[in-house]
Formats: sequence, structure tokens, C-alpha cells
Amino acid sequence: MKNPKIEDLNNETRFKKLITLKYDDIISFVFSYIKKSTPAVYFYFISNALLLSVFLYLFISGFGHNFRFLMKQLIAGIIVGSFLIIPVHELIHGLAYKIIGAPKIHFGADLRQMIFYVAADKYPVGRKGFYFIALAPFLFINLAVIAILFLFPEKSLLAFMVSFLFFHNIMCIGDFAMVSYFQQNKEKELYTYDDHQEKISYIFEKI
Repeated sequence: MKNPKIEDLNNETRFKKLITLKYDDIISFVFSYIKKSTPAVYFYFISNALLLSVFLYLFISGFGHNFRFLMKQLIAGIIVGSFLIIPVHELIHGLAYKIIGAPKIHFGADLRQMIFYVAADKYPVGRKGFYFIALAPFLFINLAVIAILFLFPEKSLLAFMVSFLFFHNIMCIGDFAMVSYFQQNKEKELYTYDDHQEKISYIFEKI
């Protein structure tokens, strides 16, 4: 089934507008829905807790005697996972949009809120497409790191990779919060699109 067009979504006899989310308000939206009791939220916090536990285990079990080395791995993980990975993360979002058929995508940032985003201007997507777009960077980057660790199972590399993944996955909070909103409304048939020029995201429910 094809996704509805913009004019379909704005037909009040067929669809109800649930959310008008200005880009300026994204942070408050994220922190609101990352607190909900949804599978996405549980997975987000459990996976990050596991990574933190692994890093602490490495510290206790073998690297504790080499504090300077461990701190170097931690700092490298912060730099790569919180900053240098951003272009890759956003490019994966963009590729996901392209895979599902978006004709044109836009990359942007709001440094005041420290957010980075990809928008497919006026291209509606449904629940499955949105899940794919939102979670593609998390899944691809985590699977890539796991594959690297299988190929090069060195403890020194493990310390950096765990640190890197931990900070990257924390930065995925917005992706998981958006998925959490969809899961919070799992009984509804939802569609969303971005108006890139107006800097607004819309979410509609099929009546």
C-alpha cells in the first residue's frame, strides 16, 4: 500500500493531525517521549547500561592498573562517538530515506540545541518506513562495530569500541524518542512528514 500524499493527509475527513512539531521544540519532545514505558525506551536504556557495564568490567578486570591507557580510550570514544560520527550517522539516515524512495533530502543542524537532522521535504512515511529511517544508524553502526571486534578481538580495541558505541548510542536519544512516540500510539495508523522550509514536522492519524 502506497503512502498518502500531502493533500490526502490534509483532508480532515480522512486524517487527523496529531502533532505539529517545530524544530525549535524537538528537545522538549525528545525528553518527553524518552521517559515513556515503551519497548524502544527499555531497549535504549538497557543497551547503554550493558555497554557501561562492559567498560567498567574492563576497568576492574585488567585495565585498572593502566589508568592512563583507559582514559585515553574513554576520551577517544567520546570524541569519535559524540562528534566525529555525526556525519556518518546523518548520512545513514539520508541513505535510509533514499532506500524507501524519498526524491530529495536535506541535512541540517541547530547548534543552539545541539541537534543534527535529515529531512525529506514533504515526503510522507508510515510507521514501518519511519522505524527504518530512525533506527538505521543505530543498527548499522552497532553491527559494524561487532563485526570489527570479531575480526580483531583485541582488548585494547575493545575498550575504545565500547566507549565509542556507548557515546554514539546515547546520541541516538532523539531517534529512540521518536520511535517511542509511534509505539505509544501503536493502535493508530500514523504518517509523518517534514516541511523543511518551515522547519516543522507533522504526524497524522488515519481516521
